Amino acid sequence: MVDFNNLKIEPHFKLNFGKSGKNGNGGDGGSIFIFTEKLAGDGKFLAHGGRGKHGGKGGNIKIIAKNNDFKGEVSVKGGDSYGK
Repeated sequence: MVDFNNLKIEPHFKLNFGKSGKNGNGGDGGSIFIFTEKLAGDGKFLAHGGRGKHGGKGGNIKIIAKNNDFKGEVSVKGGDSYGK
């Protein structure tokens, strides 16, 4: 959790997890919780799962901002799977 009165995100804030070993599963994306008076910038909030035999699930992003001038990207997605 980040608690600031004014928060500017550039270039990015990410919680992405890398691929696993040969037979492992991808890690799940993390959680990002932002609570701020003002949010600005054009960076990225990313919470992506990792690649693995079974891809990791995407994370969670929650943003609460009274004044939101953020022009960037917010992305949550699962990781790629390469096995059965």
